[in-house]
Amino acid sequence: MFLSNTVKARAGFLAALALLLGSCTPEPEAVRPPAPTGSREPLHAGFWQGEMGGTLVDFHVDQVSTRDVQVHISGVVLQQLPKALQPPGYQPYFYDRPKICTRRPDGRTFDCPHYADMHIDNGLLCGAYVLESQVFHPCFRPVQ
Repeated sequence: MFLSNTVKARAGFLAALALLLGSCTPEPEAVRPPAPTGSREPLHAGFWQGEMGGTLVDFHVDQVSTRDVQVHISGVVLQQLPKALQPPGYQPYFYDRPKICTRRPDGRTFDCPHYADMHIDNGLLCGAYVLESQVFHPCFRPVQ
């Protein structure tokens, strides 16, 4: 059975209109990762991770008490040296023994060896890392 030209024209118009309306639908917004806001939230145990100076750092806050914060930190070098350039005993990872860090009087900040002003800001663990002449200001993301 053959359709009339009017029916074919209407069908074509409706198909074109559907395509046009579909192309006007807004694209879903990309979910942005959290960013620091300058807040200082209550300290709590947790696991945060992030890149700092070419190393992927795992920062575990194991326990928070009224006076101190117990942590352990580990990491792995992201861009490892070729084997021919690695000095004897080279290890592309590190693991620090659990440390007891001092909680500051504000109750929302703590200091550890090399890490200062560590605090939770918008869910991120932020602070300063100082080693010799290098200073970093990491904000590690929570790991779920």
